[in-house]
Amino acid sequence: MLFYLQAKYIAFYAAVLVPSLIIQYFNTASFAQKAKESLILLSSLFFLHFFLAVSFAHLSILMGLAISLFFTSKKGRSKIYLILSLVVLVLIFLFSKTIKTSSLQGHHHFFNVLGISYIILKFVHYLIDSKAGVIKEKSFLIFINFIFFFPTFIAGPIFRYQDFYEELSTTKKKDEIFSLIISGVKRIIIGMFKLIVVSKFTAPFAFFNLGPAFLLHSSFWGQVLYANIGMLNLYFNFAGYSDLAIGIGAILGIKVPENFNYPLLVRNLQDFWKHWHITLSNWMKNYIFFPFYKWLLEINNQKLSLNFISSLSLFLTFFLMGIFNGIGINYFLHGLSLASGVVVVFLWGNFLKKRNILKKYLAIKPIKLIATIMTINYFSFCVLFFDANTPEKLQLLFKIFKSYAE
Repeated sequence: MLFYLQAKYIAFYAAVLVPSLIIQYFNTASFAQKAKESLILLSSLFFLHFFLAVSFAHLSILMGLAISLFFTSKKGRSKIYLILSLVVLVLIFLFSKTIKTSSLQGHHHFFNVLGISYIILKFVHYLIDSKAGVIKEKSFLIFINFIFFFPTFIAGPIFRYQDFYEELSTTKKKDEIFSLIISGVKRIIIGMFKLIVVSKFTAPFAFFNLGPAFLLHSSFWGQVLYANIGMLNLYFNFAGYSDLAIGIGAILGIKVPENFNYPLLVRNLQDFWKHWHITLSNWMKNYIFFPFYKWLLEINNQKLSLNFISSLSLFLTFFLMGIFNGIGINYFLHGLSLASGVVVVFLWGNFLKKRNILKKYLAIKPIKLIATIMTINYFSFCVLFFDANTPEKLQLLFKIFKSYAE
């Protein structure tokens, strides 16, 4: 966790944030920028080793990968280099997810490093954007900070290198620094409230925390209620961590991107993913959806309709979104349910467009309310598969489903 109310965590943040504030305030000195970058990097490495138990050996491997990527990624590199590099990164990613669901889970080896999934996403982004010439400004120290930045290391939000570079390299005025500090403190308080109060209050009533006997004897609407509470518990946990990352980043003088924007108030699953885990959604859109969509267009020769190509691209993107957290039957079903829901929403929207009634449909407030409720409940259903991360939980879920089929 990023912020425990324990002496060692309070001491760590005091040791990092106070010098950072002093450096930011006197940032007119020529050495101040490098001092800030070095302080944040050392703090990140310290945090990873002592609080997340990432060994020096594993940190060395990650640092080696980062250094290699930084000095070999550039515009104009051959396609073979890009493909081979991506294959290696994807294999590391897949192996880390396989281990998560295997008997090797919990063993201290490189592929079990907490946060490795987000490191791989950063590597892939930097590799592709460097090859495309999108990344104009490069700094070794800022790049290493980008990879290991401790507030976002475990669960995001996911920075683009370009944005991180601008945030860390730009000298901010004193009034902007003060404004960031105030907003950062507020955000930390909000995040702590979500984690300590709301998340802990909802946890005992979350679906799989209620026990098999209780769930099997609950009514349908009771089970729906507990599934929704489980989804809310996940939301407040995840959003709370994001708030802490954004708040700590702000005090360090870095604007961390938003990851949630009232996702439970949207009317369909397509809009939902523009408001839930926004940075991962954007990553998937840029590096999975668009490349796959363009590739299908190139090989299509007008044999497939654009509707089918879009649907297939959406399905692949959201299926991969579902299995991002692990490789197992439950994650497979989670991805399948997410992808199917998004594609159905897309096709329904196209159906309404073709009949020129989409605008009228969207303007009807009762339909919006019903659609929002359906979206919340469907996502809660998807989260059941996500939470069924043991054979016993998955078996219980199938047993409940089977009882309704009989």
